[in-house]
Amino acid sequence: MVAGALLIYSLRDTSLRYTIDGLVVDSPKWELRAAVASGDDGNILRAFTKATYRPEWKMSDAIPTMQSYLTNPNPVVRCYAAKALYTFGDQTGYKTMLDLVNANGPMIHFEHDLRIDAIETLSKYRQKDAAQSILALYDKTDDSQLTGRELRGSVVEGLILMAPDLARTLTTADFYNEPTSITDYGLLDDQQFLPQITASFQTSQKTDVKMAAAWALATMKGDPGAIDYLAQTAESMLGQAHTPFEMREMVKYLGTIQDPRMKPLLEKALDSDDPAVVGCAIVNLLYNQGGSDKAKSVLAEALNLKRMNLPWDFVWQVAAQFKDDPKIKEAGEHFAQTDVTESWQLWTGDRQNWSIYNWIDGCVLRLNDKK
Repeated sequence: MVAGALLIYSLRDTSLRYTIDGLVVDSPKWELRAAVASGDDGNILRAFTKATYRPEWKMSDAIPTMQSYLTNPNPVVRCYAAKALYTFGDQTGYKTMLDLVNANGPMIHFEHDLRIDAIETLSKYRQKDAAQSILALYDKTDDSQLTGRELRGSVVEGLILMAPDLARTLTTADFYNEPTSITDYGLLDDQQFLPQITASFQTSQKTDVKMAAAWALATMKGDPGAIDYLAQTAESMLGQAHTPFEMREMVKYLGTIQDPRMKPLLEKALDSDDPAVVGCAIVNLLYNQGGSDKAKSVLAEALNLKRMNLPWDFVWQVAAQFKDDPKIKEAGEHFAQTDVTESWQLWTGDRQNWSIYNWIDGCVLRLNDKK
């Protein structure tokens, strides 16, 4: 411990702080050290989460600090250090996460299995080399208990993201006629269910089921009737009042389909009053449809304070990926002139290497160029 420093542990608020010469030190590095020293899972989780997103903490310090915890004897510390590093765009926590996946048994902390965190992190950041180890965990997991069922579910969801071919080996012959499952069949290209999906598309009276079936058929076999249905339904929905959820799902469906009608429809969705719909349209246009000047203009409008219905974190993170675009660059520099938080400088500078996987999966069904 540094001379003059004192570790303070408050039983009342279960927080840990360092003081130096009687003054509380507000430092991510010291807060992490205090939380790790406490051995308390809750303190550790809160400290690592807070430290990860501290805007004043430079990556030149944050990354080596997190790396120093990868060999800590506490698996909670190792796990959350590796998660933070992946957030930063650094993959040096890969072995740490893989070791958790390969653990001999459950690693329960605060009633939660750390192996699930490892699976979710490795799949989220598309660490495909870990896919076989994750698949092996499925077979050796007892699903008679809730934790086992949760872990098996995480395996399936993770493999759908990172290794659809392996995930397909885990499907059964049972067909579930609901939107999430049908969408998964499409992501997996699970051809065994084509007859059932076709029947759902042709006969279902539920819009959400019919949309999912249409997308699956368009994805799995390029069905022209299904593509026509999606285009026509989207056109109709954009001209009428529909629930934001239905609109978001439709935008995600359109985003992955390479058809000349889809891009204009997605650009029309940029005029929606629902920020989540607009956000999904922006991301799909920029990442799945070859780019869009209108989508970039919407981001520039947000930075110019002419469009105020988008979450700022979303605007900064996405716009920063296109900081060299003339419109976005000019708008960002204008925004920075009056922004005391220096958020534009942060996202285009110290955080420029942060992974797009921190946020992109909430906006797309899949990335066409990163299958």
